[in-house]
Order: sequence, then C-alpha cells, then structure tokens
Amino acid sequence: MKNSKKFRIYSWDEVPLFVDLSFCSALLGICKETLRQKCAEGKIKAIKSDAGWRVAKATLLDYYNNGGVI
Repeated sequence: MKNSKKFRIYSWDEVPLFVDLSFCSALLGICKETLRQKCAEGKIKAIKSDAGWRVAKATLLDYYNNGGVI
C-alpha cells in the first residue's frame, strides 16, 4: 500500500461495512491484484462502483472463519 497510512485492526467492530481492495489486501495479506481478479470472476462477493471494488464486512468474516479459503 503505497502512500497510505498503516492501520491496525483490533476488533471486527472497527471494520467498516464495506471496504476497498487496498483495505482488504492489508487486512487479509492478499495481493490487491489477486483480490481484483477474484472479484471480477465472482469468486469474492463484491460490488463494483465508479471508485472500484467494494467488499462487504460479512464477506471478509466468512473468509476469515473459513480459514482463508476463497
């Protein structure tokens, strides 16, 4: 993540309802391009907006609870 603030998440309560791919990448430790491809393929439930892909907090929780399997 170039030119962005480092952040620390201590609780899922701190995660917004929808996050961008940069946030997902930092939170999950997955390359942003890989996330973009999986969103485009429909493997990750996401919404595409003018500003890019947005992933729901619930989707991130599912990923985390499934042991990191998309």
